[in-house]
Amino acid sequence: MADEPPPRRFPHLPIELEQYLFEIENVKYRIWIHRFRVWKPTAATLVGLLVWTLLVSTVDAAVNSATVRFWLAVPLVLSPFSWWVWAYIDWKREYFIVTDRRLMLVHGVVIRRVAIMPLSKVTDMAYNRSPNGKLFGYGQFVFESAGQDQALSTVDWVRDPDKRYREISALIFAPPSRRAYDKLLPFATGSAMPISEPEDAWWKR
Repeated sequence: MADEPPPRRFPHLPIELEQYLFEIENVKYRIWIHRFRVWKPTAATLVGLLVWTLLVSTVDAAVNSATVRFWLAVPLVLSPFSWWVWAYIDWKREYFIVTDRRLMLVHGVVIRRVAIMPLSKVTDMAYNRSPNGKLFGYGQFVFESAGQDQALSTVDWVRDPDKRYREISALIFAPPSRRAYDKLLPFATGSAMPISEPEDAWWKR
């Protein structure tokens, strides 16, 4: 009997992300990219289809052959539709993940790219929302770090941006854990603290 594969560490995430996440990481949020991201190729496809339909219906029947209709459809319908298919696949395969250690954006169709920003490097976070973003429900996050450019700085088309902004801000700007030198001294816990007396103290004279 063949050995059963080990259980997945993150069953609620796409299996591709398993190779990018560490076992010690705790995934806090998977943030969805808004579908409005593909509005340009969608609009281009619809407009091209409308123009093609009008041209086909108005061209004289003598020249309205299948060949003419096809060559009209190539620039007006097929090209924008191909753009839409590419943009749709890219949108469906774009993942924005927030763990307890870093921000991670996985994107790309043929070449997959993984951009990372450690939470410890984030010094500020900007939240931008255009009029269209307010209308359709998306926003943009801009992460800033001190001293150097990071692979991940901007995430566009974030869905539920108000909620996600609060969640990420709570992680980034949470109070840091107590450092070693911030721990209570022995005398603060009630234990005796050893005292060394100088050899030539005035009270010994």
